[in-house]
Amino acid sequence: MKLFLSYASADSRIAEDVHLALVGAGHDVFFDRPSLLPGDNFEKQIRKDFDAADGLIFLISSNSVRQGSYARTELKYAQEKWAHPERRVLPVMVEPTRFEEIPAYLRAVTILQPEGNTAAEVVDTLRKWHGTDKAETKSANLFTYLIRWLVLLLSGILLAVLFGTLFSYLYPRVNIDSSLASLFLLTGMVTALAIRGLWHAMLQRIKWKG
Repeated sequence: MKLFLSYASADSRIAEDVHLALVGAGHDVFFDRPSLLPGDNFEKQIRKDFDAADGLIFLISSNSVRQGSYARTELKYAQEKWAHPERRVLPVMVEPTRFEEIPAYLRAVTILQPEGNTAAEVVDTLRKWHGTDKAETKSANLFTYLIRWLVLLLSGILLAVLFGTLFSYLYPRVNIDSSLASLFLLTGMVTALAIRGLWHAMLQRIKWKG
């Protein structure tokens, strides 16, 4: 995950700890001190890295939330990129700060208030975020899979009824027993699968031409 670490210079020591912990956990972190090369355009480079970020870690202190701080400018970038901070911005309290001094954008989500090692708790919170996202994606994929097969089954049944009705019309003297009904159902399912395959192929062809 590409992360942007925002903090006040007075909090650089704790920021370095958080940065190292995040990198150790496999995250790609923009951390202004080591990330910028000599001669880089500070403003341009920060904006570029921020635009590429998947999330923001904001270290809250009286210095970082102070009007005019560069951390507040970075928070402005976050608001422009993400209308709501949920699962995008992780505010971390690194110094007791009056609640009313904290920007409303940060107060819109739960602020992490570490009880032990700040860096470790930041990494653990992100891990839980990622785990929840994977679980939600898996559930959504399973639901979609079940819906598709339910639609396919219903289509097959409807086609089987249609085949049975047509058969009865053509051969009124032949009774439809269980084996014949099973044959109609099988034929209906195969036909539904074939129609589904042709439909997908047609959509892919249209997409490719477009």
